[in-house]
Amino acid sequence: MISPAFIVYALSAAGLAMTTPIADTDTDRGGSRALALEVTRHADIVDVAVIARSQANQQIDYTLTLEGQSSSTHRSNSEVAGGKLTILSKMSMSVSGDWCARLKVIEASGLEYEITDGPCKS
Repeated sequence: MISPAFIVYALSAAGLAMTTPIADTDTDRGGSRALALEVTRHADIVDVAVIARSQANQQIDYTLTLEGQSSSTHRSNSEVAGGKLTILSKMSMSVSGDWCARLKVIEASGLEYEITDGPCKS
């Protein structure tokens, strides 16, 4: 059996994109959250997507920020359908140094969380 670490190494060595399906700084990684952050890096381009994966229909507030040599922010209040994977937002940025993708979420239940990827500064 080939280990996931070997696959990541092989893709990186081949210069192919590496995807982090759910980068999460919090300890609740059980999949109960309504939104996920998907990050793909291709050489000096970082692509991020906000993915809705809610179990129930609900209204969600979120802010997506992508920082590198510049900064872009997208804020939204979205109605998401339960049981469906949906791309809510996408961003791309050219990066040559450190970068950070940060997703701040407030679900209808009041649950608040932040998901980050990249070498983020506090």
